[in-house]
Amino acid sequence: MRTPPTILVVDDNPMNVDILQTRLAVHGYQVLTANDGEEALATAREKQPDLILLDVMMPKMDGLEVCRCLRADPSLPFMPIVMVTAKGDTKDVVAGLEAGCDEYLTKPFDQAALVARVKSMLRIKALHDTVQEQAARLEAQAILLSEENRMLELRVAEHLAELRLASKIQHDLLPESSPFIPGYDIAGKTIPARMVGGDYFDFIPVGQSRWAICLGDVSGKGLPASLLMANLQATIRGQTSVHDSPSGCLNRSNTLLCRSTGRNKFVTFFYCILDARQHRLHYSNAGHDPPLFFPRWDSGPQPTVRLEAGGTVLGVLEDTSYEEEVILLNPGDLLLLYSDGITEANGDAEEEFGEPRLISVAREHRGDSAVELVERILGSVGAHTGDRPQYDDMTLVVVKRQVGDSSGVDVRAAD
Repeated sequence: MRTPPTILVVDDNPMNVDILQTRLAVHGYQVLTANDGEEALATAREKQPDLILLDVMMPKMDGLEVCRCLRADPSLPFMPIVMVTAKGDTKDVVAGLEAGCDEYLTKPFDQAALVARVKSMLRIKALHDTVQEQAARLEAQAILLSEENRMLELRVAEHLAELRLASKIQHDLLPESSPFIPGYDIAGKTIPARMVGGDYFDFIPVGQSRWAICLGDVSGKGLPASLLMANLQATIRGQTSVHDSPSGCLNRSNTLLCRSTGRNKFVTFFYCILDARQHRLHYSNAGHDPPLFFPRWDSGPQPTVRLEAGGTVLGVLEDTSYEEEVILLNPGDLLLLYSDGITEANGDAEEEFGEPRLISVAREHRGDSAVELVERILGSVGAHTGDRPQYDDMTLVVVKRQVGDSSGVDVRAAD
């Protein structure tokens, strides 16, 4: 059951106190009384009434001083104060309001007017208390949210630290530099869409004048893809050391990946072995976007060749095999390996960069060094996408047989 409001009546005239007490009790209010200002302060601080009806002219401490003391006490909640006095001049009203009272009622007063003012002040008190309660709840929620935010910030900081470490580990898995192969100019670069990514490229020495060159794209993005990328790197490097052919390496790597990854994860992969002495490139393609081979120009541009021979993606079907083919490299020939983050990069009109643009940039700048060509292509992709965020990992590998290289024979002419 709801407790009725409490009203403190302060007046040094016992008759006035009795009249107010009787009239207020009729309306169901609990009434406290005080005969002077000091008693009023003590009672207000102890009982904390909902409303105070305060006389002005009293012994020991007048009503104005009582009002000022109540308003100056930070330990007291808000209590509406109605001055009830015979002093009704304008200057008296102003003095009461400046002291901190909320309403001014002059004697003699009408009973209906008194009750109306009491009800009005109690509504204000109720609204004030509601606002205070809501403010207290909001403050408590704010403290709780602040603590939760602090914990969340700690978790985010820990996660970022872990991602930075994972990014460094992944960076260390990639080639530190391009290999030095007499007669060849080679470069590679990867730009993950996130702090870590699922693209992988590598240059692996496999014997005198022979190098394994590969590029793979793990399904998915972010940390899960980076973990599978690390697994892929370890698998490929391990199999490269025991298989001297692309098909043998991919056959065994596919078996191992099928047994160590879920069916919903797979890898598109291109793997080749460059014989820099014989200028032959043995390759096999496991479902990857076909690398682009640009033959030298003897009498005008030659058709671009797509290196497609191989088989399906790695990590899905264990009982599969991979074919391989051989291409011959003459001075001026260019091989471009790329991940689909390059060709599928969207511009402002939702138009992909696409293979035709890639071929056009490679043809236009094929005379540049391998490093310069990589940067030219990435710059063109950036100009195409503009301010749009990078959606997928982007990786490029360029292999060029240098024009001035005279080692070996002109293998195309010899064949």
